[in-house]
Amino acid sequence: GGGGGGSITTEEIAGCWACCCVPLGWAVFHKKAAGPDDLVHSGVVFLFWGIPIPFTERRMRVGNSDGFRKSDGSDPQNIDNHISSCCVLNGLSCSMKICP
Repeated sequence: GGGGGGSITTEEIAGCWACCCVPLGWAVFHKKAAGPDDLVHSGVVFLFWGIPIPFTERRMRVGNSDGFRKSDGSDPQNIDNHISSCCVLNGLSCSMKICP
């Protein structure tokens, strides 16, 4: 991380979220602030719209942007680009914050 360089804080991002990725499925999860440049996502993805798979993943801010990538480096192109504190675009998926 780099000290919260983006314009959207992790505290503003934190909350309950829903994600849709056509055709792979959807997810419901919680984003928790784990510092100014780090988030922890935990919840359930419903693969192919019905197979529940629990997950937890850490994400870290990309430079001074409002994008967050997987902290383990396993998928560097998988970046959640926060266009606001309640909306994310990432490839074919989009996510919306559903409650604080």
